[in-house]
Amino acid sequence: MSEPFSASAAPASSAPPPRQVGGDPAARAPDPVPAAADEVAIAIGPDAHFEGLLTCPRSTRIDGAFKGQVTGLDRVELGAESRVEGRIEARDIVVAGHFEGELHASRSVKLRETARVTGDIDTRELSAEEGCTVTGRCRTRGSASKDR
Repeated sequence: MSEPFSASAAPASSAPPPRQVGGDPAARAPDPVPAAADEVAIAIGPDAHFEGLLTCPRSTRIDGAFKGQVTGLDRVELGAESRVEGRIEARDIVVAGHFEGELHASRSVKLRETARVTGDIDTRELSAEEGCTVTGRCRTRGSASKDR
């Protein structure tokens, strides 16, 4: 079994630029899901293939192929060209690419028009743009005060 990859971020005032894994950032097409560079702690580029466990306390963006589990305390974004299989746990999840597995968001899941999801979605808020597809189960629950 491979060792988990973990990243930690410096305070916002001295945050390093996002880490690009694979691909040439200059040759990339414009992102369909905008994210400020200083908000993304880890980025897996469009030419990268990653398998394993990815844990990050800040925002993560995946534009390449990923198989495994992503655990983020903040936001996880899957770009339009991404192909992800596994389980994602985060506060907010944005999907614009292909995903197969389980999405667990403590706050929200947003599906862009190019999203293709096969699997289960569990979140408090779900929004889906016209054109996206979901094959599987969706569970939305009220806020914590309503669940008591």
